[in-house]
Amino acid sequence: MRAVVLFLLLIQMAGLSAAQTSEEKAHQVLAELTLEQKVAQLFLVYHSPADFMAEHGFGGSLVMESMVRDAAALEESLREARQLCAVPLLVAMDQEGGEINRMRPLPGFEVVASAEEMALWSADSVRTYLQPAAARLHALGVNLNLAPVLDPSVNVDHQATLMKSRQRSFGKDSRAIVPPARAFMQGFADHGIQCVVKHFPGYAVQENSDHEVAESLADRSALVGYVHPFAACMDDAGGVMMSSILFSFVSDRPAVFDSSLVALSRCGFEDRLVMTDDLWGMALRSWVSGGEVERTEYPAADLQRLTLLAFNAGNDMLMITYPAKAVLMKEILVEATRGNHQMQERLDQSVYRILLLKAKLGLF
Repeated sequence: MRAVVLFLLLIQMAGLSAAQTSEEKAHQVLAELTLEQKVAQLFLVYHSPADFMAEHGFGGSLVMESMVRDAAALEESLREARQLCAVPLLVAMDQEGGEINRMRPLPGFEVVASAEEMALWSADSVRTYLQPAAARLHALGVNLNLAPVLDPSVNVDHQATLMKSRQRSFGKDSRAIVPPARAFMQGFADHGIQCVVKHFPGYAVQENSDHEVAESLADRSALVGYVHPFAACMDDAGGVMMSSILFSFVSDRPAVFDSSLVALSRCGFEDRLVMTDDLWGMALRSWVSGGEVERTEYPAADLQRLTLLAFNAGNDMLMITYPAKAVLMKEILVEATRGNHQMQERLDQSVYRILLLKAKLGLF
């Protein structure tokens, strides 16, 4: 009996030691970074050549379906990036399944079940089903999955949401969403991949908010229902992605730019990473500019406002699918934080969360 108690105690001590080591490592790396290196950690960009990623010191790269078509080349590029980058990269992919299947070019993964399909299975079946996909992504070098979707299939006005029409939702409420979503995350965690749940506080509209700012008329009571799956799943999540939807009953700006909603998104887990969706999306750029914008060109003043809005709202990581613009956004934030003690404290909080996630993934 004493031997069993001692064994359990050692297991508990090992867990505490691992947690402390991750925190200490994150603090240690943070202390060694320059202001420019800290700001660079905030950016998640389309995966680019390794020397470009290393030169600009970006915190993470986003792998898309087109990049997976030559898996060997992608593996080599990520391996080279690991060697060249002073701080290891978060390598992200949004592999949900169904319509959002970035693994489609890989043999054996041409078809992956959607959230709507997985919602009909047992939690154990979901976790087991995702093991091969998680193992394959880990072998590629991916360590972060921007999934699953925790958004409702039906909003409080009894309308089918965009997530429902695209089979990206597990169901209409927490009872339907939480069990398969947790199993989804556990399936990827079994192979060293953390998940980022999305789109907080809930994608509860029919429109595509990438194309134009979509407005939800949900009141605070309705929002509680939308938020509940996030709160129920956050202990298993590595982070949370903000929605670009405007919840006009509670805010005058898209959720990703609202500091109260960004703070709420961690659901009490203060070390959880919060990231934006693609800041190069037409909707957010148009909202910032107050009118129509060009697909590739964007006024410098508007880019500056976009960058500062996202940062000042409290987002830790800024996703931008236009790497050259990320270089400009980095310069904007370096200049804004230089000599500003309050902004530097905010910067350190975000970079610490990014580094802590990297430490927990064993990237150092």
